This record gives sequence, structure tokens and C-alpha cells, in this order.
Amino acid sequence: MQDGGMTPMEVICSLTRNAALLLRLENTLGTLEAGKRADIVVLGGNPLEDIGQIENVVSVFKAGISV
Repeated sequence: MQDGGMTPMEVICSLTRNAALLLRLENTLGTLEAGKRADIVVLGGNPLEDIGQIENVVSVFKAGISV
């Protein structure tokens, strides 16, 4: 996606918020907001500076529980 001209933030949004919008699930997921389901990936670096950090997963939380 970045090779196609998207910024790192645009890539992240397309994988999260925009995907939820496309699936018409934006009321329950896609962004971190109170009342929404949250699966969170903690990265070892800043993906806005280096999109490759998306592969540097340190921990994962599914529905708020570390897995």
C-alpha cells in the first residue's frame, strides 16, 4: 500500500477504520472508542516512522485480554 503512494497512517487506517466501514461494522469496531470491541497489537516501534514495524509485534490483546 505504501509502495502505491499511501502514507503509513493511511495504511493503518485502511487496515482498521476503513475495513470496518466497508463491512458496515464501524459502530462496533475499527477504532479505539468506548463501547467498541478492541483487539490491540502492541508494536516494538513506531509504524508511522517505519511501516515495517507492523511486523514487530510485542504483544496482542484480544477483547482486552493478553493472548
